[in-house]
Formats: sequence, C-alpha cells, structure tokens
Amino acid sequence: MGAAKGNEREHHMAISRRDVLLGSAGALSAASFSFPAPAIADSEPIKIGCLAAMTGPSSAPTIGFNRGVNFAVEAINAAGGVKGRKIEIVMRDTQGDPTKAVNATQEMISQVKVHGIWGPLNSGEALATTPIMARAKMPDIHPCVVETLIDTTKYPNAFRMAPSNSQWDDAVRNYCLNILKVKKIAVIGDTTGYGVTAAGASVTAFKKDGAEVVYQANIDSTRLDRHGSADVQHPRRDELGRAVRRSSCAGFE
Repeated sequence: MGAAKGNEREHHMAISRRDVLLGSAGALSAASFSFPAPAIADSEPIKIGCLAAMTGPSSAPTIGFNRGVNFAVEAINAAGGVKGRKIEIVMRDTQGDPTKAVNATQEMISQVKVHGIWGPLNSGEALATTPIMARAKMPDIHPCVVETLIDTTKYPNAFRMAPSNSQWDDAVRNYCLNILKVKKIAVIGDTTGYGVTAAGASVTAFKKDGAEVVYQANIDSTRLDRHGSADVQHPRRDELGRAVRRSSCAGFE
C-alpha cells in the first residue's frame, strides 16, 4: 500500500515537472499574442529570446535550464506548435553579466524582434533588463527570485515561475530557528545583484526574529585568493573558517 502511494506520488511529481516545462514555454508563446509585439504572420515561427549565462560562473544551473527549454520547445513543436506556429529559440549567452544581458535584451527587441523573452536566469541580470522589457511591452518569463522583479503596476508583462526570495528565506529561517534551535547565524552571499540583495534581506529577517547574526560576507566568485578559492569580501576572513566549522558541528555539510 505504502509502495503504491509512493509510486503514485513519484508519477505525479514527474508529470508536474514536465507540465511546468511545457507550460512555461507554451504560456510565453501564448502571451506574445496578448501584447503589442511584432505582428506574426500565419506561417511565421514564434520567436522567443533566451537570455542565459551559458558560460561563466553562473553557467552550471543555466545549462540545466537550457536542457529544459530545448525539451519543451521540441515537445511543443512536435505536437503542432502554438496555434499552428512553431517556436524558434533565439539564444544569447549573457555570461551572468548584467551589461551583456542589457545589450542582448535591446538587440532582441529592436533587431531580432522576438515576440517574448525567457530569462535572464539570475536576479542580478533581471534587475537591469526587466525595466527595458517593460518599456517595450515585451512578455517575459523568468525564474528570478528578488521580490521587486514582480510588480503588476511597473512590470505587468513579467511573470515568475519560481518561489520568491522571501519564500525560500522563510523556510531556511524557520529550519534554523525552530528545528535546529540555533540563535547565532552566519549569512554568506555572492557579490551579484541577487547575492547582495538576498543576503541583506536574510540578515534583516533573522535579526527581526531574534537571532544574532555573528558574521556576514559576500563572495566574489570571479576572484580567487592565494589558495585558489573564491575571494570573500569581508575584513574578518578568518571568522569564515570558524563559522563553517561551527555549522559542520551543528549538522550542516
């Protein structure tokens, strides 16, 4: 009985993941008909721009996202496309650089004339590109978690298909304070727009809930120290090792 329920649950989860992938691509394609984007001829493919850090420090998760995008497009096109039109992906490698993401966004809007955009895939880039897409009334779906990136007034054509940063942070904070029962916290982020924003918000929330934040730092993954590790942007770097050792003793790995 338990095994049957487990298999049923696994089957449901697999379908859900597949539906999310197909639904995101299909929704973005359908959304392109609702905004004053370039006119689409009956036989013309629906061009969807894809802003992805395929190379650089942020490339690891992006490669996985790209596999999902390709899977969804192939599946939708094989089923006849969207209202009879095939989807065409226009990829630009942003390398995780907001400046490159802005340039690629402007190119897709003014030159390539895409009908919708998927991405960017990290909040540091999206903070720079979302206002540009809003001004162009360009439909956009992204997985970026910074709260301010979704605003029905400022960015009515932007849609997020992932939990917001506060939802993630609430779960982490609850686990630390109510499950592990720890009161002293170290918060470490990277130096991207997302990392700085998320770390700051996490520190504020932990303090509000009564925790003591004993260490806060940001790591620049593009700069290595003399040991070949990412450079920690904090004058009290020796405390990082102690914080990591303390977290290991508390059960983290």
